[in-house]
Amino acid sequence: MMKPIWAAVIALMMAGAANASEITFGRGETGHLFFPQDADDAPAVLLLHDWSGPSEKMQLEAQRFADQGYVVLMPDMFAGKSPATPEAARALMMHEDIDAQRIRLKRTITDALTYLSVRPSVDADDIALVGFDFGATVALKAGMEGLNVDAVVAFEPLPNLLAKVGPVDFENADMPILTHFAETQEDGAPIQFLEQELVAQNKANKVYHYPIVDPGFSITTDGQYDAVAAKLARKRTLDFLDKNR
Repeated sequence: MMKPIWAAVIALMMAGAANASEITFGRGETGHLFFPQDADDAPAVLLLHDWSGPSEKMQLEAQRFADQGYVVLMPDMFAGKSPATPEAARALMMHEDIDAQRIRLKRTITDALTYLSVRPSVDADDIALVGFDFGATVALKAGMEGLNVDAVVAFEPLPNLLAKVGPVDFENADMPILTHFAETQEDGAPIQFLEQELVAQNKANKVYHYPIVDPGFSITTDGQYDAVAAKLARKRTLDFLDKNR
């Protein structure tokens, strides 16, 4: 359950800083769309949520990008199932056939990207893919498959989960990729392998490790949130997106 103090923080930060609405797009997929104050030919972010789904805390992360001038679309990757806890979300995904899941997620991301690219308020040549945790893992997979975006940013992806859905191979990833890891995040060897693959494939790829923080450091309402490290990760992300437009 979200702590009252974080509920108050979210309410304050969501109070009119950007226009937001729930939408239906593509083949019946749903999501949340956020607009900056000036949405004329704006850059866009396709944001992939963590295990909590398109929750209030993930809407807050989307809002942050909108406050920086991005049109943001956060699709519901759980197809409206709305699991109550991260554990329930993991169980939901584990019970879905892995091939069917890959097809469904790829279709959702492709449809969301198409929706953004044809909006008159969006610069179709300036769209980035950003994910958190589970969504970061999906974002890296989409990057490996050559999704047509300008950049990919992965906050605390899960290398073991990534390896379960196929070989870790960035040969087809034409876009630059930025990843953020908590120093205490488990999967040390897979993280090292992932980092080696990223750096070997493209010198523009960046991997940052954040010392003395735990997984979840980058998401505002998580218990392991670290304001200093999260602020640095967001600044690095915005600089990376700006550089790779």
